[in-house]
Formats: sequence, structure tokens, C-alpha cells
Amino acid sequence: MKKFTSFVLLLMILVSACKQSTEPTPTEQKPPGYQEDIPWPSLADSPWPMVTHDPQSTMRANLSGPANGVKKWSFNTENYAHYSSVAIGKDSSIYFVTGCKGGVLLMKLDFSGNVVDSVVLNHEFGKTFNTPLFAKDEIIVTNGRTKVLALDYNLKLKWEYETNVQLNFESPAIDKSGNIYFNYYPDVLVALNKNGELLWELHDDNFNPMGRFYSITISPDEKFLYVPGYRVGVVAVDIQSKKVAWTYGDKGGDKTIIVDNAGNIYFEQGKGAYECEFVSLDKNGAKRWGYTLPGLSDNVVPTIDYKGNVYTGQDTLYSFDYKGTLRWKIDVAGVIHAPLTTDKNGNVYFTAQNENLLVSFGKVDSEGNLIFQSTLDYAFVSKTALPICSEGEICIPTLTELFVVK
Repeated sequence: MKKFTSFVLLLMILVSACKQSTEPTPTEQKPPGYQEDIPWPSLADSPWPMVTHDPQSTMRANLSGPANGVKKWSFNTENYAHYSSVAIGKDSSIYFVTGCKGGVLLMKLDFSGNVVDSVVLNHEFGKTFNTPLFAKDEIIVTNGRTKVLALDYNLKLKWEYETNVQLNFESPAIDKSGNIYFNYYPDVLVALNKNGELLWELHDDNFNPMGRFYSITISPDEKFLYVPGYRVGVVAVDIQSKKVAWTYGDKGGDKTIIVDNAGNIYFEQGKGAYECEFVSLDKNGAKRWGYTLPGLSDNVVPTIDYKGNVYTGQDTLYSFDYKGTLRWKIDVAGVIHAPLTTDKNGNVYFTAQNENLLVSFGKVDSEGNLIFQSTLDYAFVSKTALPICSEGEICIPTLTELFVVK
């Protein structure tokens, strides 16, 4: 009996050891620079709720982009002055702001390109560079003139804030509590609460007064606002103290700054008459790395994928790893004039215009392989973002036509 008991005990020990050896190994550690989507409760649940996708301006979607670059449909905007990008509402409709003879309109399209609704924001004709921002309970937009508006999802006015100055910013920023941040000419940064009431103002002559093609970026911990500068590349504003924390560079900046999960920022800094430097700073404004690029880009906003690889471009598309090492570069047969976009798989999307003024739309995978580059039907592309508007589809705004490509 004792021998049998000992045998059973030995057998149990062996079985237990086998079980332990076949258990899954602990999850591998994520590599340095790995990025995750930061929950932002004040934003609408939407594939692309604001012009830069998120308050960190990553220009990165958590969906796949188009597979083949084939036009699904287009919406003709030739009767409009269309300079803004598009955003996607929580109802999955496509929204954009445009100017026409009847004034400045907020337009709503379904995913077949049909007009579902529109509302006049201003009865005076004008062009606007503002893209709607979809908060959890409202739409934040300008009226193309001097007012910031909040509309409910029935396009009814909730509140308005008058600045008495022409507003040219691309899109406001929004924090997790729903507070709104924007700047206007010549040197004012404004913070409003979610009811449109003034919280504070900051005046600084380093702010860039011509903000029609950039947005303010918020750090992941909500401690800093990053604003392109007028005489400097970056102005970092401490939200709690309501003061400028630091500035960087001696050349003005006019493009949106992006920030990663660790608070490192990425942007282009003018370096000379015919070259610039693509720069990364840490959250304290110390330089992490830089890479000199020939020439000055037009309106390229970089993007960062989930692995922490960063992309920027001019007539060449560049990819850098998290530590600033050049991974690859590829000629795009033209000049990139608009922000870049990455999808959940690390593919990069761009528009480029060649010497014959033909505009193409392209896709490059994370390893630098060109997947496709197809010509669009219209020669003048706008300088705005390329939102991934649904699984496998991207919106391409141009001056007279809005394309949806799959």
C-alpha cells in the first residue's frame, strides 16, 4: 500500500511539472516606443472625430486603410470654397465645412456621398480652413468668421463664443474634461470650458498668428499644449500655470506638432534657406534627435504608427524608428502637400503632385514597399488631412471634389 501511495504521489508530481512546463509564457514586453490609443472620454466614439484624429495629433487610425486605391465615389464641391478636411461623426456620417454663395455651411454626407443635412453657420460668403471637431455631446466648429460654435447632433446651436477677430485655425484642441483650446490673431491663446465660457487667455508674441493649417496638440498627461511658434519652432504651454513653459528653435513653425505616449514631440524646424530638420524633443524640450532634410515641406504633418515609427516627407517619404534612426526612404514621384496618415497595420498614405500638376494618392507599407500610387481626377489637392473614415476606406478632400477611396 505504501508503495502504491508513493507511486501515486510521484505520478501527481510529474503531471504537475508537465502542466507547469506547458503553460503559456508571460506576454512579451512591448518594444521601446510602442504606442497605444489613449482613452479620451470627451471625444465622440468615431473612426476619425477631429482633423488630426486625436488630441495628440498622431494622424493614426485604429482601422485598416484602403487596399487597392480605387475610387468608391466622389462628391463634387465646385460650387463651394472647400479648404477644410472632413471629420466623422458618432453617427458615422461625413462632415465638412465649406463656403458658398449662401454663406458658410456645415455639410453632412452619408457613406454613399449623398447630402443628408446642412446648416448655415454664417450668411456671409467666405472660405474657411476649419474642420469640425466631434465631442461626446456636441460639434465644435467656427462660423468662418469670428465665432466658435457648439452644435448638438441635430445641428442646433448650443452656444457661441465671439472673439471679434477673424479665426483661421484648422481645429481646436479638446482635453478630457471637454475644455476647448484655440488661438487667434495676433498672439492670443484661449481656453473655454465645455459650456463655451472663458476660462483664461494667454498672450505671447511667440504664437504663430497665421494658424490656418495647424492645430494645437495636447500631451497625453494633459500637462502641456504644443503650439507652432512665430519666431520659434514650438511653444509649450503649461496648462495648470497658464504660462509658457519653454520654447524651442529660432525659426517659425506653421505645421501641427505630434506627440507620442511618452510625451516626446515631433515636428519640422526650418534650418536654412534650402533645408530643414525633422526634430524630436522630450517633454521638457530637450532634443532627442534630428535629421536634416533637403528643402522645406509645404504642409506635411508627420504621423506615428503603433510600433513608434515616425513618418514625414517632401518629394521623398521618410521613415524613422523611435530612436531617430532612418529606416528607409522612398521617392513618391511628386511633392507631398498634405498631412500623412497611418492605419492600424503601419501602412502610410499620402497625396503628391508632380511637375505636370497631376495629383496621386499612394500607399507604402511599414517596410517601405510601395503598394499602389493612383492618379486622382483633379489636379489641385487641398493641404488637409486624409481621414480613414471607415474600415478599408479613406477620405481625400480636394478643392472641388471629395473622394472616398477603398
